[in-house]
Amino acid sequence: MHSNYRYLLFFSLLLLPARAVVANNQCCESHQFIPRSITTDLVYTDLNNYYLRHKQEDGPKFIYSGNFIYERSNKSDTLGSAFLLKNGCNCVSVNQNAPADINSNWLGLANLDPANPFAANFCISPQRSVFAYYSYLYFDLSDWVCGMWADIATSVLNVRHKLNCCEVGNTASVCPGIQTVSDALNNPLYRFGKFDCGNCCDDLHRTGVDDIQVRLGYERSWCDDEHIWGGYLIGTIPTGRKPNAEHVFEPLIGSRHGSLGVGLNGFYQAWCNDQDHSIALMLDANYRYVFKRNECRTFDLCNNGAFSRFLLVANEADPITPMPGINFFTQNIDVTPRSTVQFWLAMNYERCDYNVEAGYNFFWRQKETIACPCDLGATIGVYELGCPGPGCTSASTAKISDGPNEITPDAAFVALTPNDLNLWSGAADTALSNKFYASVATHGTFCDCVDWNIAFGGSYEFVNGDYRCATLPFWAVFGQFSFVF
Repeated sequence: MHSNYRYLLFFSLLLLPARAVVANNQCCESHQFIPRSITTDLVYTDLNNYYLRHKQEDGPKFIYSGNFIYERSNKSDTLGSAFLLKNGCNCVSVNQNAPADINSNWLGLANLDPANPFAANFCISPQRSVFAYYSYLYFDLSDWVCGMWADIATSVLNVRHKLNCCEVGNTASVCPGIQTVSDALNNPLYRFGKFDCGNCCDDLHRTGVDDIQVRLGYERSWCDDEHIWGGYLIGTIPTGRKPNAEHVFEPLIGSRHGSLGVGLNGFYQAWCNDQDHSIALMLDANYRYVFKRNECRTFDLCNNGAFSRFLLVANEADPITPMPGINFFTQNIDVTPRSTVQFWLAMNYERCDYNVEAGYNFFWRQKETIACPCDLGATIGVYELGCPGPGCTSASTAKISDGPNEITPDAAFVALTPNDLNLWSGAADTALSNKFYASVATHGTFCDCVDWNIAFGGSYEFVNGDYRCATLPFWAVFGQFSFVF
């Protein structure tokens, strides 16, 4: 038996949640949500597979592993705030008269009876659930180059998104079919940015194939095979469809962005005796750079505040006819996700035909950058709300909370330009999370040539409040089978 308890102590300290010291991001900068890829999650890539690669001295030639995964996020008030006013509150007052977070006249919600003005309170708490089949294949390439290996992974996902809308208030009568805030934010005149509230059983859903991950690595043994260290190249092949931005909190699978990077992994046999008892410590870490592609994103205006994407606009040639601003503020733009970093640490305890694995995963994704070859497509300005008719201009300083009596008309029509778009409002924020997981497995052999392994487990992904605008806390359960030969 090895007396290397210092390794166990060191490993335990590493399992404490990581926390980056950054400026507080509780009040969100963006209303764009990009989910974390299941395929590139090192928990699912290495879960039991990494231990199976190294438990035997010679190691297997091939491993095929299938993992059935169900993930579900908590309802997120902070992410709800990101889709609304970004002020940390997932509820807004939508009133016809001041004061209001959102003046209902911008959304076409009003009553002609002055004794019964429209007034409502509107809340959302977004939630994401995923059912996935994760497929992993490992190849030992030592017959070509001693110590070389490769693996490939991808997932088939069914994703469901719910806004969990809640609205309390009266109804409006001015616009046919637009009676509530939920109706107004799902206005058929909006080509983008709709809030799909539906009823209690409705959600947005999509099924598809996640990005494909490929790794090519080299490793070697040290100190009588107790230590194994190596490095690898990693890349992803994009499989996602282009986001159409028709709805906020759009369910996305895969991406349009390829990536390349490098990784480091290690295996240490910390303890082993003659009674089939062993403890192994494992590490995997990588860095990827994600490349630029064109996507469809919706923006607020720089000088008009959060939710200004729902301001009305008018054409200079016809300033008395309002149009949804969101149809002009949604653009095809170049998005660069840039860097992602993650590492995985795990401990596997084996006794006879059973083993228990527990570990920790750190994930960080850099804030996106956006380069905008934008064209608004028309000479438009912010609509002068309450314009009486001839002589109307624009209201370039109007905010979504301003009613007809609060806006200041421009002396002459002020046209919006692409420079007025707040590009940060459409770029996904920095994401950071800490995940813990555990699994229990049993294994055996059939046909005297193929080993099998069956595991069940669960995980929880914690997200600090500073990052809940970009990442959802998740719990997950999974069942895994593996064939080793």
